[in-house]
Amino acid sequence: GDTYDADGQQYVKSRVAKYFGGVLYLGTISNYRIVIDEYNDRHGIWDVDYDDGDDEEYDKDELEDARKLYEKEGRSLDDAGGGGKVKASPIKIESDGDEEKMPAPSATDGQLKASKIKNEDDHAMFDEETDD
Repeated sequence: GDTYDADGQQYVKSRVAKYFGGVLYLGTISNYRIVIDEYNDRHGIWDVDYDDGDDEEYDKDELEDARKLYEKEGRSLDDAGGGGKVKASPIKIESDGDEEKMPAPSATDGQLKASKIKNEDDHAMFDEETDD
């Protein structure tokens, strides 16, 4: 049962969309290749590069779904100039070992807040002492 698409190349550079954890991500088909499985069947695989830097592989069904979803919901985001970043959150819900690419969630903010509070406490103590 061959499931490759002789015309699969035509979808390269197509825009696609997919939901991850309730967030719509947009991407572009970057490559089409044919893989041969252990039964010598050929399968078309499309490589997808998402706008947030992730990548994934689609089979024919996934490609069709992602193209339909893009036409239905993604194109308007592109037309608005969002390029898929409109709804995309920097915190990845699905992890695939790429966490190190993500900046640590505002560690400096936490430190700044902590030191600020600490200083305020010092002032409070100091004020109390001088009130005596």
